[in-house]
Amino acid sequence: MRSELLANFLDCTAEIPLDISQKIASGTELVTAPVVESAVDQLAVRLTVDLQDQNPVFLTVLHGGLVFAGMILRRIVFPCEIGYVHTTRYGSATTGAELDWRAQDFPDLTGRQVVILDDILDEGKTMAALVQFCVEQGADTVRSAVLVERADVERSVGCDYAALSLGPGFLIGCGMDIAGYGRNLPGIYKLAD
Repeated sequence: MRSELLANFLDCTAEIPLDISQKIASGTELVTAPVVESAVDQLAVRLTVDLQDQNPVFLTVLHGGLVFAGMILRRIVFPCEIGYVHTTRYGSATTGAELDWRAQDFPDLTGRQVVILDDILDEGKTMAALVQFCVEQGADTVRSAVLVERADVERSVGCDYAALSLGPGFLIGCGMDIAGYGRNLPGIYKLAD
């Protein structure tokens, strides 16, 4: 059953490409906004316990990690710095390709504790490349935190922190998108295959 929020999203007057609109319309709510918020609350506590005396650099992966980073960063109250890398394997496509490095801005990582923030960890190819990149920049320790870690997926690298573990399916909401749409949805929706 399509949620009221998803129906309102699609009923707005903005012109969404028809094929994308139809795919979004197939979505069902998998994780409600309150459950997402609670999971992020719990993750923020874990990050605080582990990092409050480390002065870490939180490195957000754009665009997907932006929503998750905003959720995490407003919940932590210890010294840290932030930065970003804009890299993607998907762009506006629905399947991954080669890693495309687009932009970056972050403090000097030499000797620092770095936490990479991203929306989802699937196969881990992007995360593995980002961890290696941070090591090459001189980071002392590199950790990763994601909103969603895929359950039962073989991957090249895991993550240190995951707010949620979800099974297969194409997901949108909370930073995850289809062709750039749906990132701003506060819950997580699974689209029909």
